[in-house]
Amino acid sequence: MKFASADWCVAFKEALDKDPQVYKGLADPGSFNFKMAIGMEDQHFHIEFQKGRVSYLSEPKFDEKELDFMIMGELDAWQSAAAGEAATQLLSKGKFAFKKGSMSTAVKNAATFNAIMKNMGKVPTEW
Repeated sequence: MKFASADWCVAFKEALDKDPQVYKGLADPGSFNFKMAIGMEDQHFHIEFQKGRVSYLSEPKFDEKELDFMIMGELDAWQSAAAGEAATQLLSKGKFAFKKGSMSTAVKNAATFNAIMKNMGKVPTEW
């Protein structure tokens, strides 16, 4: 499955739904209500959380003004995340860029951000 394609997003959402760390890593799951764009500038997906649960994960549908976070990186950064390198490490190395979003919110919920990226490795991906 091609990274960020519709079928890849379905498989990725299934992986996230099965991983309790995605929810457990949140500082306050009940207030974790965010819309995000994740990927590369020319190839990304949108993910929406409502009360800490993934309610949408698929092709971009939100207007940029609606997005709370935009996390972008080059292909090699996403491959590293899928291979198990922590999102926080990739961010500190400058491999991921927060184009939009609260860094303090990301830091408070770093365990969940790491779990999200780790789950990419569970999806068979055609890079």
